Amino acid sequence: MTRLMQVKIFRWFQFARLVVLSISVGLVGSWAWGAGTTGADFLQTQAPAGMAALGAGVADARGGESLNWNPAGMVAQPYASLAFTHFSGLVDTAYEQVEGYVPDLLGGAWGARVFYDSTYNFTEVDASGEAVGNLENYDLLLHLAHTRTLLPGWTAGLGLKIFESVLAGYHSQGVALDLGMRYAPVQSFWAVGCVLDNIGSKTAFDQETDQLPLSLTAGLACTWHPAQGHEVRVLGDLHVPLAGDETSYPLLGVEYALQDFIFMRGGYRWENELGALSLGAGLRWSRWGMDYAFQPLGTLGNNHRFTLTYTFKPLPAEAPPAITPTPTATPEAAAVPVPTPEPRLKSLTVSPREVENVVSFHVPAMIGAPKAQALVIRDAQNRPVKTFTWIPGLPTEVRWDGRDEQGRLVSSQAQFSYCWAAAGQTGTVNALPQLRPVLKLCFADGTTLEPQADFMFLTRPQGKSWSLMVYRQGAEMPVRTWSGDGALPEMLTWDGQAAGHLWAPTQAHYRYRLALADVSGQEVALQESIHAITARRVEAPAGKIGLLIPEILFDFNSAVLKPEMLDKITAAAQVLKRHPGQATAVCEGHADEIGSAEYNRVISGQRGAMVAAFLSDTLGVSKDTLSVRGFGKEQPADPGTSEEARARNRRVEIRLTLPAPQ
Repeated sequence: MTRLMQVKIFRWFQFARLVVLSISVGLVGSWAWGAGTTGADFLQTQAPAGMAALGAGVADARGGESLNWNPAGMVAQPYASLAFTHFSGLVDTAYEQVEGYVPDLLGGAWGARVFYDSTYNFTEVDASGEAVGNLENYDLLLHLAHTRTLLPGWTAGLGLKIFESVLAGYHSQGVALDLGMRYAPVQSFWAVGCVLDNIGSKTAFDQETDQLPLSLTAGLACTWHPAQGHEVRVLGDLHVPLAGDETSYPLLGVEYALQDFIFMRGGYRWENELGALSLGAGLRWSRWGMDYAFQPLGTLGNNHRFTLTYTFKPLPAEAPPAITPTPTATPEAAAVPVPTPEPRLKSLTVSPREVENVVSFHVPAMIGAPKAQALVIRDAQNRPVKTFTWIPGLPTEVRWDGRDEQGRLVSSQAQFSYCWAAAGQTGTVNALPQLRPVLKLCFADGTTLEPQADFMFLTRPQGKSWSLMVYRQGAEMPVRTWSGDGALPEMLTWDGQAAGHLWAPTQAHYRYRLALADVSGQEVALQESIHAITARRVEAPAGKIGLLIPEILFDFNSAVLKPEMLDKITAAAQVLKRHPGQATAVCEGHADEIGSAEYNRVISGQRGAMVAAFLSDTLGVSKDTLSVRGFGKEQPADPGTSEEARARNRRVEIRLTLPAPQ
């Protein structure tokens, strides 16, 4: 065989490898969408394993995954995240992607990803067949995207792709745009979306030019919750190529999630039999997530891809150190970490007869005219549930229908809090203190048939006059009214007396209405419903008064104080401080029936110790007046076994003993 023939055979071999490489990029890159008669097919690669296993996602890709499917979907995830994806194709082809996502204060989000694929570097030979170097083969993509909320439920997204492709020594560069829309009504379980991908000019390798893989894809997503902790998502897309000679085809994906921890996924695309099926699974724990996707490619082998995700979300507070309680022991309070309430809040304290009915609630601090504002509703684990944003001002009334960002109805028995933040004219973001938690989602009359909460906020920093009225729930006439000119006082104290020096009922629920009149006489108001915190009378020694502040509740397997319980502990501290050296308090901890008797005895003591620590270290109550007892599961407040009954049993009761009035 001559040297020239050897060179020709080697070059034909190199050409064959290029053909196989193109097939590899086409098959793997078109996991979700087709490829074949256009250039830069890697632009269609749907890299993250989670959505790749589904095969469809234009209507409900979330967070950073939306960069690959529909940039309008990035606002569906409330936390920033960072993800890394790896998978391999044919002919030693490797694919890597890093993507990040950050939500902003104004109801939008920013995202970026870097995608890189590479294959075997070919050996370059001269006319004589001698090796003179290597020919690189890779694709590199930088993808930037931004999402903005246009109207309630409506979001739009814009993506910019800057890419370079190198094949056998030939280079091609280009720029492409993506345009996406998504509509997810808050009152429904469905969402729709569409995206126009890869808008741009032709690419060229040497003298050969190809169109970008321009396409239009529309999708529908539906979400169901057949039982608590179970979620089923069904996603369907229709992919319409607008360049090349491909035909349109549908895609279908199904996901089952258990407790937001385990995910099972499957997808199918009706383009061709090869690579049509995809399967996958995922795990979530703490801030980390791992996703896997599998795609059988017949005689060409199988494709496996992996995605590791880190989410920048706040974690629940750690459990306190173990404290072994004794019936009369004073807890080692200094060693127990406890939350500290915000000091910048104005407050109104309701304290009828000093001890029988103690309620605290807060009026938010006033701010000047902001550039933008946001209201965030959070659950008991401090996770954002729903976000409202306004540019530039804040409406007088904001109504929440009790659904999260995905339109799912939250539990009417759950506990929520809300906070708001504002951006000044220079763009500086100032987070305001968290407001008083909403104990339950309720109507103004206190019923909880449907989850609903109304929020009304003050928008002017100064007022000409003000008035504060306290109403009994369901009544139109106020029980008590205060008013004044100029700025609000730092604190108002209600002694529990109604108009005419009559005592207000201590077992009732009350609401308040705070109104401001500006210099023009126009009135704005803040109104909120509250629940009474009642201190029940209990047995006490002769010459003493016994009171019980009940239901300082805790989460399962936790002795960490919940922010919404701090008002009750503060109420006990106020009573103890009015009788220094004469009043005592026993913090009695309890548990539900789950777990062993010894475990429940210890954790109930830890709960009592945590309350005592907050009373002494944070609220300044003398340790000499405090003691802790742990009853375990022996004294349930509710003998039932439902989750609601167990929640009431995971509690601390503060038993107060006070001197009788003379």
